[in-house]
Amino acid sequence: MRPVWNDSLLDSIRKVGDPIADGAIGEYIAAHDGVTPRTVMCSMVASMHPGTQTFTPQLQAYFDDMGSLPSWADPELIARGQRVFAARGLEIATALFCASLPTAYAAKKGAEVIFTTADLVSTPHRRIAETAHMICDVMSIELDQDGTDADTAALAGGTRGYNAARGVRLMHAAVRQFVHHDLDAQRRACAGESVAPTSADVPVNQEDLVGTLLTFTTVVFDAIERLGSPLTRLDQEAYLHAWCVVGFLLGIRSDLLPLGVDEARALDMLIRRRQNASGHDGEALASALVGEMRSNLPPRLRGLPTALVRRLAGDQVGDVLQLDRSTWTMRRVVGIGVDATRLWYRYAPNAARNVVGIRLSRRMIRRYVDRGRPALPPWDFSPYWRKQLPEQ
Repeated sequence: MRPVWNDSLLDSIRKVGDPIADGAIGEYIAAHDGVTPRTVMCSMVASMHPGTQTFTPQLQAYFDDMGSLPSWADPELIARGQRVFAARGLEIATALFCASLPTAYAAKKGAEVIFTTADLVSTPHRRIAETAHMICDVMSIELDQDGTDADTAALAGGTRGYNAARGVRLMHAAVRQFVHHDLDAQRRACAGESVAPTSADVPVNQEDLVGTLLTFTTVVFDAIERLGSPLTRLDQEAYLHAWCVVGFLLGIRSDLLPLGVDEARALDMLIRRRQNASGHDGEALASALVGEMRSNLPPRLRGLPTALVRRLAGDQVGDVLQLDRSTWTMRRVVGIGVDATRLWYRYAPNAARNVVGIRLSRRMIRRYVDRGRPALPPWDFSPYWRKQLPEQ
């Protein structure tokens, strides 16, 4: 039976984290003296390379678990959702940077947690890169060594997407541990550098997780429509379904996952009404995001990112984040781009759209990933390139 979404239910799940991942991380921290957030994060990254770490029993059991997907998961719908990501990558990438992330930052309580943990775990710039990397992992079709589609079911245990989602789930658990218990984080909050979540809320709680999932789905659907190239209803349902399976792997309770587009939109509106509010942390995160986008543009187009955010995420989000109002020139540039996109998708051959979209979107995402982790070698993007174009 589907839940009745209301304030009372959402208030209650703000007190709920992820018992499985929280237990594993809690045991690991308790067993290691002097552990810090960064050392935990390094251990989680190293865990993706077998044989490099010795873990506590609960954490070892977590990594050994190659459990099945939920009973409601439909492999064909997941695969179709991933093909949507491949075929419409340019618009989805634009929506993610200019709508999804700003909408997430407009949720005041969730932004507080991201900002509070920035020094503990990851800088805002690196966080953007990590998010982009995870999205590519979970939404890219699994390939064999020769570049053809693998026989393995999408997001099944052991696939790249499965491992990526489960790794992020552990990082969320580490954030919960350190925001609750790390004294330095609490001292920074008391000093006014960031407002810590209320004691009644669990950091990265179930409502925040569901809200984030909606920024990657319904917010993307709306943004793509505003770009002039809306997804079909079936593609929306498939893309949402794939993300609901990812949400399950990230530790969201199955009964809290909105499995239909109408339900997802209604829930999105409710969470935004509850959570969207101005705050220093969200504004700082949005400023870092806009700065990243501006750094890739010539001087005369530096106003384009805020114009795109206001066009794709809406003025309400732009106002919450205190983003500059767009000039007439930038609004006109965005309008011309939308008109061109509409014509491109109406008249360009499917094959041409696929090639251009795939190449440009992956160039965009790869640039952000590499800029966000300058101390590491360039990201090997080859596993994400398909020799065959996505099916239509």
